[in-house]
Amino acid sequence: MATNDPVLVSYYPMLPGANAAALVFRVDGSSPTIQYEVLAYDASTIEYYDFACRVSDRYAGAAFAVKFAFSATSATSGNVVWEIAFHRNPTGEDIDTAHTFSYQSMTVACGATTGFPIYTSIAFTQAQADAIAAGEQVIMRVRRNASSASDTMTGDAELHFASMGAVES
Repeated sequence: MATNDPVLVSYYPMLPGANAAALVFRVDGSSPTIQYEVLAYDASTIEYYDFACRVSDRYAGAAFAVKFAFSATSATSGNVVWEIAFHRNPTGEDIDTAHTFSYQSMTVACGATTGFPIYTSIAFTQAQADAIAAGEQVIMRVRRNASSASDTMTGDAELHFASMGAVES
């Protein structure tokens, strides 16, 4: 694969069984308004959202990064601890059994103005991403680690999942 080729070629959001980030609409000042769908992650509770993905048939096992954007609902200072993990669903594995996630994290400062998107990424090796393989389904889990001492931003962190993508680096 070439640099910046998509690793995840399709994905759709899935509610986790508990502590789901809330799907909300952030409305701008246009006329008519634009309603941005965002996932609102709470400042006091670890919340999750899952994405069912298919790995590109062209993925050859190289390192990659998950790129995403977020904004603050009300804060103008502080840090958010974002964590992303993968669970691979290979042939022969029972999807009804419990799975563990090994998170990679990034601490990112929020914007100085509410609603300003911050663009960032979290890097993964293939091993850190549960050995994802070409053509397979994976679950990408995104969470805000509100219990981390490094997560100091008050209010919700809004994940703009429409801009989320993984690209081989």
